[in-house]
This record gives sequence, C-alpha cells and structure tokens, in this order.
Amino acid sequence: MNTSKSNAGRLIMTESAYFSNLAQRDAFNELDVERFEVIETLDARTCPICGAMDGQVFPMSEYEAGVTAPPFHPWCRGATIPFFDDDVGERAARDPETGKTHYVPSDMQYTEWKASYVDKTQPPRTKSNTALKKDGEDAIIRDRPELTLSDFPAEFAQGAEKRNTQRFIDFINGRENADPKAVELLASMGELENFSANGIKFSISHGANHAVQTSHLMYTGELREVKLVIPKLAGENIAGQVNTTVHEKFHLLDLMARNDPKKATDWFSTQSASFKTAFEASRSGMSTEVSDLFKAFKTSYDDVLTQCNATYQMGVKEAQRVYDANRAANMSWSQARKAYNDEVKRLDKVRKETADYLSRNLMGGGVGNLQDIYDALSAGAYRDKGAVIYGHGTKYYRHLEPQLHETFANYGALSVTRPDLVEMLRRDKPDLVAELDALIEGMLGKVGDGK
Repeated sequence: MNTSKSNAGRLIMTESAYFSNLAQRDAFNELDVERFEVIETLDARTCPICGAMDGQVFPMSEYEAGVTAPPFHPWCRGATIPFFDDDVGERAARDPETGKTHYVPSDMQYTEWKASYVDKTQPPRTKSNTALKKDGEDAIIRDRPELTLSDFPAEFAQGAEKRNTQRFIDFINGRENADPKAVELLASMGELENFSANGIKFSISHGANHAVQTSHLMYTGELREVKLVIPKLAGENIAGQVNTTVHEKFHLLDLMARNDPKKATDWFSTQSASFKTAFEASRSGMSTEVSDLFKAFKTSYDDVLTQCNATYQMGVKEAQRVYDANRAANMSWSQARKAYNDEVKRLDKVRKETADYLSRNLMGGGVGNLQDIYDALSAGAYRDKGAVIYGHGTKYYRHLEPQLHETFANYGALSVTRPDLVEMLRRDKPDLVAELDALIEGMLGKVGDGK
C-alpha cells in the first residue's frame, strides 16, 4: 500500500472517531436521550469548523456523523454529550498563552471563549448566563415564548401545510439559545397582519425558488396577493431548510410591518434612517474570524461538491452501460438515447439537490445566511469575486432596498437558529447588529396594527 505513515494514522484516527460517534449515538438512543450537544476543545488548536459547532444542540433524530456530530474533518477532536436544560457549572479550557487548564462557565461556547482569551476583543465572563433559569426547585422557565400553530396565520395550519409548520415549530422550540425577541416576533406573525381582512390573498407553496412573491395593481400599487414559497421540511437533518424557512418568514414579517397595508412597497426595514446609516458605515471589511470561518466553509463545500460529482459520474457510467446493453439488444437508437438522456437528467437533478441539501447543513447550517449579509454589504461584490459562496451578487444587489431586505431576513434567521454567528457578526459590525436588533423591537411594537 503506497501511503505515508501520517496519512495512515490520520485515516485510522478519523475513521475510529466516526465509528465511535455512531456507537455514542446508539448508546444515547438506548438511554432515551432526547437531545445532544456538540462539545469541542477550548484551546488554540480548535479549527473554525469545530469552533462554530461547539455548543450546538440537536434532537437525536438529527444525529449524523460529519453533519451534526463529529468528526467534521480529519483529526477532528469533537465529542457529543446528552443535553440537559438545567446544566449549570463549569467546563475546562486551555490557556492559549500558558497551556494550563482553567475553567469557564459551562454555557460558554468556543466563539465567546476565543474572543475573550485568544483575540481578547471582549472581557472574560465569569458567571453563567444561560437562556434558561430555575424558578423554585422543579420548574424551568424559558426566557422566550414557545411557538404554537395558533401563532401563525390560518394558512400555516391548513391541510398538508400543518405538518410542515409543526415540524418547523418543533425544531425552533428545541433551539435553546434562540434570541427571545426574534422568536417572539415569529410568534406574533398572526397578529402583525390579517391579509384576509385587508382583502389580500395569501398562500403558501413549496418550490426551489424560495421567496415572498407579491402582486399588485399596476397603476395604484395596491397589494392584491402574497405567496410565501418555502422549503418542504424533509430528511433527517432539516437545519438548513429551517434556516431558509425562517429567512423567508422574516421577509414576510418585514412586508407585514410596512407603513401602508394597502401597498406592496415600503417594507419596514427600509424605513429606518438609522439602520441605513449603520448599514452604509458597515460596508467595508471583514474580520479575520469571519474570513477564517468562510474559508473553512469553502473547504467543506468543495468536499461536498466532489462527493456529489463522483456519485453523479458513477451514475452516468452506469447509464452508458445500460445504453450499450439496450443497443446490443436491438433497441432503436432514438429509444435508447432518450432513456439515457432521461437518466442523466435525473442524476443531474439529484446531484444538485443533494449538494444543496448537504451544503446548507454544513457546520450546523446558517453560514450561508452570514455570507449573504456580507455580500449585501459589498453590494454583491463578494459573491461575484468568490469571497462567499452564498450570496445574491451585484445584479440583484444593484440597489439599496434588496440589500436591506436580505440583511434583515438573514439576521432574523441567524438570531433564531445560530445566535453564535450573530455574536460573530456583532464583534465585527456592532453598530449594524444594534440597528438590526432595533428593527426587531420596532416590529414587535407594531403587533396588532394590521388587524
């Protein structure tokens, strides 16, 4: 076997970690563990991929080695543990300067630890500051609301859509660190506007082009119809699909909070002068922390494409074998060729869908939302130049309005599903994040106005 000792060691270690985590999953299931938490080492060696995953909590149904559970890459040192709501205490870390062990609050995640002890951009936190707190001896009180079907417009609970909405609700309610205000805004969707009462047709559909689509009268600009196109939540790991769904629902909330309920324009995010000022002031630059995360994401993204392309090529070879066999069996050229072309077309569709599914779930999901925020700040230049993978590009971002719309929707999604990435953005663009938080507060203040 032609391989180096180091390559062999890397393969053995990574494969051992893979099967160890599968065994861990089986053990958790036997113990009826409902949710698990990813734990990474708090030291200077931890990579951006693992650092972003530290502290992420998932239901056991989404346990998948390499996606939601370690190993996330060769030589990965990550681990998983059962998640408990009332876990309060300390966890060990390694001082980046002395190499000695020190202890930090158990709810401190790697991104916060790195900012405090490696980058030193914020003071260390010494006391636990969890999103949950005890009230008396037994009860655990959430600092944010639980979503229910009744929080959403009636269309979300009708027919087959009810199941999709319930799965969305269950996922969001399981995100322990979700921003309370962002979840509260989601829970207020049914109160923010009653489309039917305003004479506006509202519907929900599922397709590849996710968006909030509107139609209005040409001469008056009066809004006549709104269609929400969101993913159908399917598969074991729905983190990426949920991110996209929250993103589109925040677009819908932005529309609902517009100044004039009869018009299709003037969404709430475009009405704040202070938000526009902070946005313009935040356009330039990207922190090293964010840049490193995006580089790590690209490496993982390229691996996904390589994997999907290899599977596609194998399928094409098999389609060619079948074509040759059909011709040898005297099938007409046109029939054999049509069968071949249909199969290759199907394989290409599967390749694209699989690559999109896996890529949106990379590193816990949400990295694409953060990338699009930076792409909006660059007016699309980052995606055109390849600095980010997920973005809209200069053609879409040629005007300020879509830049503001997408930044708000992406921020809303991250606030609910990836608050750790919000903190990363806050460290790089504090004024922008403050204004985005103010937008959410402002929308909450309009709840009930559209009834």
